Amino acid sequence: MNISASQIESIVRSVLGQMGGAAPAAAGPLPKTAKVAMLTAPKKIEVKEYPIPELGDDDILVRVEGCGVCGTDVHEWKGDPFGLIPVTLGHEGTGEIVALGKNIKADTAGTYNVGFGSTFGTSTTDTTNAALCSQGLTVEGTKDSHKCFLTIHFVNYHFMLIFLLESKTSSEVVRVFNWIQKQVGIKTFKELFPVILTDRGSEFIDPIGIEFDVETSEQRTHLFYCDAYVSSQKGAIESNHRKLRYIVPKGTNTDCFEEKHAILMTNHIASYPIRDLSGNTPYQIMEIVYGKETLTLLKVEKVDPSTVNLTPKLLMK
Repeated sequence: MNISASQIESIVRSVLGQMGGAAPAAAGPLPKTAKVAMLTAPKKIEVKEYPIPELGDDDILVRVEGCGVCGTDVHEWKGDPFGLIPVTLGHEGTGEIVALGKNIKADTAGTYNVGFGSTFGTSTTDTTNAALCSQGLTVEGTKDSHKCFLTIHFVNYHFMLIFLLESKTSSEVVRVFNWIQKQVGIKTFKELFPVILTDRGSEFIDPIGIEFDVETSEQRTHLFYCDAYVSSQKGAIESNHRKLRYIVPKGTNTDCFEEKHAILMTNHIASYPIRDLSGNTPYQIMEIVYGKETLTLLKVEKVDPSTVNLTPKLLMK
């Protein structure tokens, strides 16, 4: 069945109109958690409960009353071809505003005043959806190695930043995020990292250092931890690590590496064509979404796909 854009708009307006007749929910303490219907395996839905993130000055909290289902949701339900599981399906949510950040006065077009109790239709990013987060993890060398690699994976774009840490410590991880903010600015930082998902390793035990600007105390991201011993919750980055391990096999002493080697691996892995990206490279997609200038500030450069090298020889130059 083909539905035109005008028909879709008519349906949405009708739904919003019906919702608009309801009285706004009474103001009061907001719940600390919310339930989601999460796809945990093909054709398996489980209801899970997650903490509601603290509302920022530029945020809107919506009590969802309905959402759409798209073709990607159907594919995921049938067999997870995009490797998103575990994932909360559904998007283009419609619901009632129950809380507003102090800076919110109008919708994104600036033409419709919004307030407590307004009905709201939007495309939302669910912070319980690991596929829409950046995932962070460290990659170690031999047992006697001091240095290790920090990887930050943008799941939807198959793009992975790689940084060399002098030690597997929380201060080194915070140093990297502070460097990223210094390079791109806090506004772009927030766009890059609305949510970060990591494991519970000791290198990630400083959530304040990761989440907040060290100078202004402005919140720049939201950090979430995977459940203990559930590596599948960050399966995308675990999978992408295979390419890194082609270059740095397990058992390699990482103390001989420098930051230039991490940059080189980032560039070659980002320039490897991906089938799920219709044959495009992660670099190409990131360039479209965030712009070449942002990638340049992060020291990421495009490599001719025909010269991409995902073997240990890459670091022997």
